[in-house]
Amino acid sequence: MEGLLQSNATSVAFKEYAPAPDEDSSHVKLHAILQCNTEALLRARGQSAMRESSQRGVQSLQCTGVSWNSTGSTLAASYGRLNVAGWCNEPGALACWNAFKRSSSADEAATLTPDVVFDHSSYLMCLCCHPTHPAIVAAGSFNGEVLVWNTAADDPLLGVSQIDDYFHREPVTQVAWVYDMDEQGEGYRLVSTSGDGKILCWSLRNRLAYPVEGYALLTAPAGNRRVLISKLVERPLLTIPMSSSALSFFSEGKLVSSLVVGSEAGALVKCTLPVTSSANLKESTAAAGGMLQWDADAARLLQKAPRSRQHQFCQRVERHAQSHGQSHVTLEMVFDARPDADALYPVPRLFAYNAHLGPVTGLQCSPFHRAAFLSCGADGTARVHSALHTRAVLTLEPVLDGALTAAAWSNARPLVLAVACSRGQVSVFDLGASTMAPVAQLQVPQEGGPLSTAACALAFNPKQRAFIAAGCNDGTVLLWQLGWGLSNMRQGEMEALEQLCYNTDVLALQKNLQ
Repeated sequence: MEGLLQSNATSVAFKEYAPAPDEDSSHVKLHAILQCNTEALLRARGQSAMRESSQRGVQSLQCTGVSWNSTGSTLAASYGRLNVAGWCNEPGALACWNAFKRSSSADEAATLTPDVVFDHSSYLMCLCCHPTHPAIVAAGSFNGEVLVWNTAADDPLLGVSQIDDYFHREPVTQVAWVYDMDEQGEGYRLVSTSGDGKILCWSLRNRLAYPVEGYALLTAPAGNRRVLISKLVERPLLTIPMSSSALSFFSEGKLVSSLVVGSEAGALVKCTLPVTSSANLKESTAAAGGMLQWDADAARLLQKAPRSRQHQFCQRVERHAQSHGQSHVTLEMVFDARPDADALYPVPRLFAYNAHLGPVTGLQCSPFHRAAFLSCGADGTARVHSALHTRAVLTLEPVLDGALTAAAWSNARPLVLAVACSRGQVSVFDLGASTMAPVAQLQVPQEGGPLSTAACALAFNPKQRAFIAAGCNDGTVLLWQLGWGLSNMRQGEMEALEQLCYNTDVLALQKNLQ
């Protein structure tokens, strides 16, 4: 019996086998329309907000982000506005739906209302569900706050950050959960970025009271342009924050140390973050001249400061602690001492890629390859990049005119990706079939007339592999079901993605797959 089991385990009889797709393998149908009554929220918040909305001729809020929870059964959406500059006097909202409720008709798309809605004093600009906890959702606000809810708890708000010079003061454009082995409990930290150029890491242990780690993305004027400042060069006197519009972490298993960031100016940069060890925190504190006891989070901030600034950083914080009669340095004490931001938030090591000709509107690293990532921008192009090359290995132009507003990489197929256009289409590409034209066009319903509605956010379901969600600027969320061919991995697809990252011969790649 053991011999037969071993023979079956090592058999290559079905190595090249792939099930034949059916006739509807690329068929796409609208599964559900998810709606949230944000007009009622605006009315409940007072007549002043309604009066501003009426003057603009728009009542409902826009969907600014969508994210699936870890089980793939619940879809969350953030609500705000993407076309506002200046002050925000209107509320935002977070809504969650059970996306797979039974419908009365199997042929028609179901219209669903949210199961849970949380409001906030300002617009919510982005969100991200926790990778392992199905009920935890994080979001970023227009005013610069980072918030975390537990949708299953009686007191749902787990934490909210402050608005301060050491935190975010610009709209938060992206939030993401990242595994950290120093983190207790679930082992995940929350990372946020905004238009102020900061990348901040937050922990639920202190309810987002203070960031436990941070970095600054800066530029310096050079003639009529700006250049990025890297860790390897001396920081000039005049610096300008890089307005971050998107970020995504490279897939390197659970432990990640690098991410790619896109900016409002079109820049794309890879940031390599320093890796510190918790084992030598005491030694690094003593080397900086520390005389007091530092807790782990405070010592880690000191350890990641530029080496030339660590002594000054340490002395300032310890003098402040001693002036308040404290013999123990905590994270709160570090921020109360108001150290120089240059020391608190160092510049990471950077690697720049060819920029978009306009703001970067979508960014996602491949869930299948540690060196591949997808970007799209207002210049109307979507690009597949290899982290090792400055130039994109593939450029896609799904529409002749119009900006691209969002991009997403399939969680089921390594060569399938989707991009949304401001003219109302969502284009699904299968790079194994064609790199010139999309294999499916998902049309957003235009209830208000031609080109009145467009998708602003995209998310493939991590578990139910046939579903993709799109959040629209009219407040609706559309849920499509993809055909068999777009949701099941093909033979040799992983190898083809590897070739795409390291070999730009795309035609040969497609021939091998066929």
